[in-house]
Amino acid sequence: MVDAARRLKDELPEGTPATQVLTHWITSARRDDEARGVVWPTVDPAHVGKSGTAWQIFPNFQIGHAVNNMLCYSARPYGNDPDKCIFEAAVYQLYPSGEEPKTEWEYAPATPEAWSYVLGQDFSNMAAVQKGMKSSGFRGTQCNPYMERATTNLHRNLARYMGRGAPRRMR
Repeated sequence: MVDAARRLKDELPEGTPATQVLTHWITSARRDDEARGVVWPTVDPAHVGKSGTAWQIFPNFQIGHAVNNMLCYSARPYGNDPDKCIFEAAVYQLYPSGEEPKTEWEYAPATPEAWSYVLGQDFSNMAAVQKGMKSSGFRGTQCNPYMERATTNLHRNLARYMGRGAPRRMR
């Protein structure tokens, strides 16, 4: 999918509507995979719509998925240090039968170069977020009621599991 995404600027004219870009990208990526012996499963769009594209498994495991790949990650406590965590990520994708790579866990520093653009950008924001959360003006986190409802539900279940009560509206 990455190779197909990188080709978009060469294959489509500037100003192509977003829906056409998305359709071209997915079609190209599917064709690339088929050429190397990987056939994507066909999933009814109505089912995809109901299942969503991001799942959270209590208490701290996240899965962002599509029909041909998924990004999984979790964050665990780092001993008793509230300013650190152990962050683990894994990317899964389909391979032709018999061509699956052997993999090993590897340590990577929290830099954009080691973790790619998106996660690296997230990591670069964490120190400022931690500092802000410890300031006297911080009243608590506020999730977006629609876009982050899965996060709210995760926190509700975590609070219930820990016997700490459910989230409450801030004043």
